[in-house]
Amino acid sequence: MTTQKSSLTYVLGATVAAIAIVVGGGLFLYSRMNRGQGLTPQTGAQVLPSDTMMAGFVETDQQRWLALGKFQAFAPEQWGDTLQENLLASGDINYAQDIQPWLGNVMMAMVPMAGEADQTDLLLVVGVKDKTKALQFFQKLAAQWQSPPQELEYEGVKLWEAVTGKGETISYALVDEKLVVASQTSTIETAIATTQQGNSLAAASQDRGLWEKTASLNNPIATFYVLDYGQLLTAMATQSGESLPPETLEQLAQIESVVMGVGVAEQGLHFQAIANLAPGAPMDFPPSDNRILERVPADALMALNGADIKGRWQQLVSQGETIAPLGTTVEEIRRTFTAETALDLDNDVFGWMDGEFALGMVPARGGMLGDFGVGGLILLETGDRQTAENTITQLENLVRRELPPGMDSRQEEVQGVKITLWDSPDQRTAMGYGWLDEDVFLLTIGFAPDPLVDLPRDDSLATGETFAEVTSALPQRNHGYFYVNFEEVWPLFGALSGATAEVPPEAQSILEGITGLAITTSNVDGETGQVDLMVLLKTAPEQ
Repeated sequence: MTTQKSSLTYVLGATVAAIAIVVGGGLFLYSRMNRGQGLTPQTGAQVLPSDTMMAGFVETDQQRWLALGKFQAFAPEQWGDTLQENLLASGDINYAQDIQPWLGNVMMAMVPMAGEADQTDLLLVVGVKDKTKALQFFQKLAAQWQSPPQELEYEGVKLWEAVTGKGETISYALVDEKLVVASQTSTIETAIATTQQGNSLAAASQDRGLWEKTASLNNPIATFYVLDYGQLLTAMATQSGESLPPETLEQLAQIESVVMGVGVAEQGLHFQAIANLAPGAPMDFPPSDNRILERVPADALMALNGADIKGRWQQLVSQGETIAPLGTTVEEIRRTFTAETALDLDNDVFGWMDGEFALGMVPARGGMLGDFGVGGLILLETGDRQTAENTITQLENLVRRELPPGMDSRQEEVQGVKITLWDSPDQRTAMGYGWLDEDVFLLTIGFAPDPLVDLPRDDSLATGETFAEVTSALPQRNHGYFYVNFEEVWPLFGALSGATAEVPPEAQSILEGITGLAITTSNVDGETGQVDLMVLLKTAPEQ
């Protein structure tokens, strides 16, 4: 298992450096053409066998990666020498001069190993834009090899086995004008046979639109394709000596394939995952109008919103009828809740939560959490206020029986809205709640809800500058958002946990360059689900 680096630039460099280390001189003497061709996901898939489980594609176009340089977290003065100093320091190789001119994108794939059940090998497919420059690089690299590569032949195609300067044995060949590299010779032979026989992943998936799934990303720099989600996780479990239970396999079968990509947007990094679901998989979550965000303050540190908690719970219950462990868990939750509260979880609680909802971590203005500075916020929209009020009354009675001495409730009116407040023995508000516009229940934890009773829309999260910027590139028809004002949350998290002191300097510099992030999910169609994550980055100061 490889260790992830904290910078995407670092990851790109690691990929390129790996190719440089494992490929040996002389290969391109066998080509008559000096000019090569760049690689695309489609052309890379032409040498991958049809049963490939996972593939990744990395763009090596300099301009796409330079777009990261305008952000503080990836400023050239901070990361410009990382590749050279950390990855290519073993020799006199310069990435910009020796590798970049000829490298035309890279595809990595986990392919089944010939004759090895449930075993995979990593196959690299490398686009070569300029073979003359590539040959010059490999001649420069050849001095670091322990011995000359051994030439072999398979189905009329020359391939080589070699031992690198680090003592690693690898195999490689030029297949269909693409450089292919793997640790096993049999994997290279599979790539050759795939190209000659035409039974490639590209041919097998041409009707699935797989390679264009993340076309909505601007400036994509990396894309990963999971061709058979269930098969991949099963193989990974098998390789680790574990087996997946039948109910887990049943759940995995609902997801056929997943495509994940990352692009450089105007305001930061845009991550996107698109899942193709099997026919009959649950995809009936309703979109959220997100109107409830007009009741969340603009300075919220975190917020989660959506719609129809009732429907989501019912779907979970329905899935539990066919997935035994899930059904057992649902029943246990029901029994425990009823035993503690004498309420029916399905009807008395989730039954009235049929509208929008929002949960938030917001600045606490006074109250028990005033010194801490952060409190909780819950907003629940309902079409059945009567059931909701009955449930709240029963919960109030339950709380009164369990309260410590000196703690009690009181009521006050705020701008025409009746508010119930629960105060601590020192008269600081522990919790407050009331009804807004007849159908929205407001609850604050740790402070009184007074400032939120009649919140102006211009002061709400819906119109907040950071929220608007981080969600502007996300699908507007969605199931709701999970939003984090990272610039405020990260220092608070560090002050509370002390964890920031353990973060490596490289990661710390990236985290400090994040302003905010937002995640949303959406339905592309009846069989396709999408997840988008936008990371809003601070712009680097002008030099």
